[in-house]
Amino acid sequence: MNQEKFTKSVQASLLKAQSLAVSRNHTALTPMHVLQAMLDERETGVALIFLNMGVDVALLSKKIVDYLN
Repeated sequence: MNQEKFTKSVQASLLKAQSLAVSRNHTALTPMHVLQAMLDERETGVALIFLNMGVDVALLSKKIVDYLN
């Protein structure tokens, strides 16, 4: 995966996802880590997309955190 081709906001989300995985002593970076990081980064628009779909973003985020724990 060539991270140089990603936008700055996606690169930031991937770094945050990696930090989430490391902080939980996970040995692999998973899509759940990335999704949580992107939900936390309001600039990426992922949370807004889910909100427009009628998703309870706070509940989704809580379920992801519960899954990761």
